Amino acid sequence: LRFDNGIMSGDCEHCEIWTPDGYHIHSVSGSAAVGRGKTLVNDIRIIDDWSDLKLEYFSMTYRHCLMFRQFTDSVSLGGKIIPSTLSFQTLKNIVGIMPKNTVLLNLEGGEVHGPVNNLTINSLAFHEKASGLKAKVNRITLLGLDSGQPCFTADIPAISVSSQRLPGFLRRFAGTQGINLPEGIGLRLAVKGAGSLNDFDATVKIASNIGEVHSELSVLNLVKPGRKPEIEGMLTVNQVNAGSVLGIEELGKISLDTKV
Repeated sequence: LRFDNGIMSGDCEHCEIWTPDGYHIHSVSGSAAVGRGKTLVNDIRIIDDWSDLKLEYFSMTYRHCLMFRQFTDSVSLGGKIIPSTLSFQTLKNIVGIMPKNTVLLNLEGGEVHGPVNNLTINSLAFHEKASGLKAKVNRITLLGLDSGQPCFTADIPAISVSSQRLPGFLRRFAGTQGINLPEGIGLRLAVKGAGSLNDFDATVKIASNIGEVHSELSVLNLVKPGRKPEIEGMLTVNQVNAGSVLGIEELGKISLDTKV
């Protein structure tokens, strides 16, 4: 430890943590500096049973130490993600959300800022090795993370995944049986949405090698235990090859507007 000009600094090569409910962080490491209204930790690495998360830096900014009494609303966080892995099982243990979600993301980069209850993630890129799904995120804002009923807004301009692997991703993400899709279709999605993790509205544009789909949807009961997910809204189909979707070669391309 070092103290100079009102700032305490030091290095942590290894710290192991157990929480009262049994969550185990195998290792935390980094270099920290604390003082003058800011805590800055560089070269962070956090390893638990599921994730190996790395950040170039993590910061907490505050006017005075008493603000930690209202940490989730008053202390502003910042961070820069570098290539690492993050499992939703880790998030379940930290913030108690989406207990059935077993997705493991390979993070390529991104930035985080804001207090816990109004947290914004910018320029996030990731992929899931199991499905081959890849995504780029312009912006996700998470509201009320400590409330047990968090809400979000999201702008995700690029998601790509194959039709045969999408159902498996949905099973890992929401703990549902997913959907059945024909194989050999490359899907490219752009999504904007807002709501809670269980009930939300979304605009989804899907481009593929067999046509395009545009939808304005409301999704209900996505992660609610004991309830089946429900989807309702408007669907616009543009020149989609129905024969490829339904497995009937005689059918050609269709365009339609319908309710779902």
